[in-house]
Amino acid sequence: MDAINETLTFFSNDPSKGQTKVNVNDRKAFYLGGGKEKWKIKVSVDDVDNTPLELVERNFGEATDKIIQRWQIAYDNDIQVVAFIKKTDRGTVVMPNITTDGSHIYGKATHYQILGGNGEIRRFEEFDQKFLDLTASDESMEKIKQRAQEIADKATSVGIWLPYDDPLELVLHPNETWELLCLDLEYLETSDSIANVDTRQNVNNKYVDSFLQSLTNIRNDFRRHW
Repeated sequence: MDAINETLTFFSNDPSKGQTKVNVNDRKAFYLGGGKEKWKIKVSVDDVDNTPLELVERNFGEATDKIIQRWQIAYDNDIQVVAFIKKTDRGTVVMPNITTDGSHIYGKATHYQILGGNGEIRRFEEFDQKFLDLTASDESMEKIKQRAQEIADKATSVGIWLPYDDPLELVLHPNETWELLCLDLEYLETSDSIANVDTRQNVNNKYVDSFLQSLTNIRNDFRRHW
């Protein structure tokens, strides 16, 4: 693949660790809900013999530093988020592209896409049958519910309010294993007030319900339209 003659500098969240300059070999805009600019990029480092690293770059504007702070709090407290997030010299952030291996993400945005919310209807794909098979199993859905509740309980205990818009998302891998991640860092909130614990637990519980409802909505959408 020919380089597009672009470079990008990543800054470590730890200032003592400096920065890394990379070559951007490919850049493609994409939509996945949220309304913010997003690109899938492939980067490489001079004099390093390896395949390009595939990342997602997002533009949060003035909220960039706050996004990184929220990610750090969640990461440090074992809330399931992406493995890293770094600020760039473009004022954007980069993070792993968790779909590089063929994994698919299912959450509120998926339901929105199927309904054509971004002007282009998301069609049923062969991989989506894995999602239908998974969610058809009462046992699997109970495990997903239990895992979501574990994350909500953990978040409550460390002063985190899960994102109200898209609290969790199901990441389904090609080998049919799955995990739940908190990807909507823009709306993740923190509070260490003990007085808020009961309220926070009630709210996080409701967010678990809304996440599970999103999975039901996606399943119904697929079955209704295809």
